[in-house]
Amino acid sequence: MDLTGKVVLLIILFGLLVVFIWYSRSRPAYAPVRVGPSPAPFVEEDVAHLHTPPKLGWNWWAFALGPIWYLAEGLWGAAATQAFAARLGPDTREVLTTPWCSAGLTLSR
Repeated sequence: MDLTGKVVLLIILFGLLVVFIWYSRSRPAYAPVRVGPSPAPFVEEDVAHLHTPPKLGWNWWAFALGPIWYLAEGLWGAAATQAFAARLGPDTREVLTTPWCSAGLTLSR
């Protein structure tokens, strides 16, 4: 084995040693595994002091403005194409607006 192989092997062994030392020192810090016939008592003990948030209400602003936002987000490309095509000549306008016209989005002439 050449020098490079020995150096790489030493680096790997050193890394494994560091990982094993870290694991042996950190293992006691974790909560012990509790075993029982059912996890229910342990879960109840864990969440007994927690309070649930109040029931959520209906977001009326989102309900009213959601469709408007959806259309604004979804149709901005169509509106930009229509506005750009309005400034072009009639032949170019027809080529650019054909897909939008077939979808029912027409530009007033």
